[in-house]
Amino acid sequence: MFDFGSGELVVFGVVALVAIGPKELPGLLRTVGQAVSRIRRMAGDFQNQFNEAMREADMADAQKMISDIKSDFSTTMTGSGSMSPPIATEATAEEQNKSVGEGDAHAEQPLTLEAVAEAEPVTGLSPQDTASEAQADDAFQDATAPKPQAGAA
Repeated sequence: MFDFGSGELVVFGVVALVAIGPKELPGLLRTVGQAVSRIRRMAGDFQNQFNEAMREADMADAQKMISDIKSDFSTTMTGSGSMSPPIATEATAEEQNKSVGEGDAHAEQPLTLEAVAEAEPVTGLSPQDTASEAQADDAFQDATAPKPQAGAA
């Protein structure tokens, strides 16, 4: 802000000592210091208020974007129904026969709890891959297992 060198400060101090006097100079310097600290405090408060206003503006923009997404989602879902998956219930033998007997070989069968429980998990791995994965898991567990310390009692 102000670019004073050390020589200029000495000249300024001598002029202040001569013009103000040695008795009033400490009180004047104390008053100037308090005024500078108040100005710095006010500048800091202003900067904090400005930053808070910027955060609130960013927050308002984010909230508006979220509400826009929600409204778009709700309008999309109103036309196509609910996104929640249908709940699997136990189908009676009559319902199963009805869906099977419709003549379409590619028609989907209703999903039942028994069918889900009996289904095998799909991993996408061949039996050889599964065996090598199990060996890798065993090696990892052996490497990470805590080892007994020699001097522990």
